[in-house]
Amino acid sequence: SSDVCSSDLAAQVGIWEWNVRSGAVEWDSIMFRLFGFADTIGPATYEMWTGSLHQDDRARAEHELAQAASTGATFDTEFRVVWPSGEVRNIRATAVVVRDADGLAERMIGTNWDVTEVRLLTGRLRVAAEHERAAAAAVQETNRLMAMAEHMAKVGYWRLDAASKEFTWSEQIYRIFDLATTFRPTLENAIPF
Repeated sequence: SSDVCSSDLAAQVGIWEWNVRSGAVEWDSIMFRLFGFADTIGPATYEMWTGSLHQDDRARAEHELAQAASTGATFDTEFRVVWPSGEVRNIRATAVVVRDADGLAERMIGTNWDVTEVRLLTGRLRVAAEHERAAAAAVQETNRLMAMAEHMAKVGYWRLDAASKEFTWSEQIYRIFDLATTFRPTLENAIPF
């Protein structure tokens, strides 16, 4: 299935090399798979890489690669690729710059791996946390409005957990019966009220 293929791909690391001077690119077979290609399509090219980059990530990824090659900055980034099938995948990329005796960039050797599933799970966790915060805020606002309504109407509310037989009284109930909030109502002692 597609999920099995995605999980299998996420566990694999592709290795690449880019000759900064000649522009020649070498990919292992996993790199081709990470970018949605069969490894039999021919040699990898720089244009194949840039053409696979999501249009919103292309300029940044190319800039970061060029910066690493020219300044020795760390190449440690993430970008999206669009497979020939149209599927979008998130790729994590790191590389080191190999320099010649004069200190000029000669080539870069790097790794790529698929982090799409991690991004999806992170997104789901973020949405769940936002929903939880919204629900907690709604409960807090409901409790505030309930307390205000009780106070204005001089009424209160109580709850009974049928399984544990535990009573819960609102603060207004304590005020109505002039009891300290330390009083713990039970089925037996709450009936007279």
